[in-house]
Amino acid sequence: MDAWHREQLARARLRATTLSFAALAGLAFVGFGGWIFYNTNVLNRYENATDGQRHRVDYENAYKRFAAEPQPKIVAVKVDVDLYPSEQRVRVRGSYTLTNRGAAPVTVLQLNFAAGQSLVIRRLELGVANRLAEDNAVLGVRRYQLESPLAPGASTTLAFDLELPNHGFKNEGSNTSVVYNGSFANGRLVLPGLGDNADTELERDHDRRKFGLAPKERLRDRDDPQGLMVNGLDKDADYVAFETTLTTDSDQIAIAPGYLQREWLEGDRRHFHYKMDAPIANFFSFQSGRYEVRKDVWHRDDGSTAGDVPIEIYYQKGHEFNLDSMLASTKTALSYNSKKFGQGGSRTGAPTLGFGGFSKAFALARNPRCHRHVSSPRHVERSRRISR
Repeated sequence: MDAWHREQLARARLRATTLSFAALAGLAFVGFGGWIFYNTNVLNRYENATDGQRHRVDYENAYKRFAAEPQPKIVAVKVDVDLYPSEQRVRVRGSYTLTNRGAAPVTVLQLNFAAGQSLVIRRLELGVANRLAEDNAVLGVRRYQLESPLAPGASTTLAFDLELPNHGFKNEGSNTSVVYNGSFANGRLVLPGLGDNADTELERDHDRRKFGLAPKERLRDRDDPQGLMVNGLDKDADYVAFETTLTTDSDQIAIAPGYLQREWLEGDRRHFHYKMDAPIANFFSFQSGRYEVRKDVWHRDDGSTAGDVPIEIYYQKGHEFNLDSMLASTKTALSYNSKKFGQGGSRTGAPTLGFGGFSKAFALARNPRCHRHVSSPRHVERSRRISR
């Protein structure tokens, strides 16, 4: 069949329904393409994996030279956290107490914001006179020059009001911190960090060579005295006093470190006030979900009722299959640890969920006992293998 006959056959088969279908398909293609472009390029900044790596390289090139710069330590955290699951956003308002625990005065304070440009900074206020020396929104870094150095042993405050909103969807790296049911807002993502953040650097030597970087430095030797002085979980703090008030949707339970002081309903928002009775590791998250709660009690082996420990497991309905084994394991651990390491705290709880790149099934978020007695690894080789 020659070209003329094929053309005539095509014209004969081309009916109104075929043309209508083709037009609708074309419109849908253009419409969905425009919708995707609007979300990834207008509501959000378009970035691919290489762009993300480039930001990490730029951070190292710009701020690695300040790694040894004296910085204060966070010694107390008091924060109000508003979780909005239906809007997938979180707002945090509160303050740090900062203390210079080093031997040299602090002249410059460096703040890091892991969420980078996605974070809305409504307020940042230091308790000492200062000037903003640098504001790098792309890399999430602010540096403040203190008018009077913070002397060793001296303290100040950092007040903040920050918000992590959600605008449509990104090309990659979707925001799963706050979701409709089962939010997990990592404190490191929504709260400011201090000093150099080595975790931002590229890890793999293959990636580093691609950008002309030398292999990443190894951790210090296990017995290095300087490395043993640095908290491997969070360099900008050792242990902190902690208090928070969480709000969430009225049909959800919000969870954070500490003992529940009060719970109340105000309008369509449910409030939870948590406070720790002893310093904890500066490593925590804020969670919210439509949880079911399984409760039990661990009785001390000596028969004393004064030391009973209530146990609470927060879980998603339908995930009951391993609750009995979790309770049994918790009781076994409490009995063993009480005999070997002392009596410890008086309450424990265990939410079973995970978001943000690592699992929290071991329940740091609602486990005051665990928070009190967790052994923070040092910044030396092999330390994280024995941190718990």
